Amino acid sequence: MKKFLIPAALVAFALTACQGNKTENQNVDSMAQEPAMEEVIVTPEWVGTFEGTLPMADAEGEKVVLTLNEDGSFKKDAEVLSSNPDKAGMTTEDGTWTLDEATQIITLVKPNATEEYYQWANGTLTLLNDKKEAPAADMADKYVLNKK
Repeated sequence: MKKFLIPAALVAFALTACQGNKTENQNVDSMAQEPAMEEVIVTPEWVGTFEGTLPMADAEGEKVVLTLNEDGSFKKDAEVLSSNPDKAGMTTEDGTWTLDEATQIITLVKPNATEEYYQWANGTLTLLNDKKEAPAADMADKYVLNKK
């Protein structure tokens, strides 16, 4: 009988020892299967909607809502503000945009291949002329679109 108890005790001991390792392996496996941290996607500051009223020579102004999308597309809604119904009206343009990171100039490219330029600075876009020059200092604040 003693001969039978010793081998049975050894087998029981071996099984218990193996189960202990199995628990440790399960803990390691469960740690390896934990989900990875979620990526945080940061939208660049210049992506979004900008609004303002720009001066016009022959009307009270042009109310502009410009949306720069993250995919490089834009939509520009412009309403000419005029008491003359022949001049008043709404237009919508779309196209693509790019940012020159060195100069912080955003170029809007319209479907007819014309371009429009804006200077990005501190949450605003300032309309530039066709030579990418800023308006005169005394008029600069009238050509600004503010982020909505």
